[in-house]
Amino acid sequence: MDYQKFGETWDALGRIDKKNLKRPKDIKGLLRRCHNKLHGRGFEGEDEDLTMDMVRIILAKAMDEEKVTNLTEFYCSSEEYNDQNGRDRVAGRIQELFKEAKTFNPQVFSET
Repeated sequence: MDYQKFGETWDALGRIDKKNLKRPKDIKGLLRRCHNKLHGRGFEGEDEDLTMDMVRIILAKAMDEEKVTNLTEFYCSSEEYNDQNGRDRVAGRIQELFKEAKTFNPQVFSET
């Protein structure tokens, strides 16, 4: 269970201060695990759709890291992971980050 730290608001549970982020050591392995998790969740589309979902996730993560804030928005607390409403909140945060990435890079994304 996550606990609130002194001076922290309840919505900060599970969030990481950006200065404490760690660089992944194995990018290929990380992408493979991401692919397998998405595929294992019952994704039945084509590989191209799965690849685009991975690209969206990566762009949302990059947008979060580039924002001038101390705390991450791209996170999932243990409570959120174990609850459907929590997973929906996580998905909403990630979708908002991706929308920001699209707005920031309009030449890359078409409206179709």
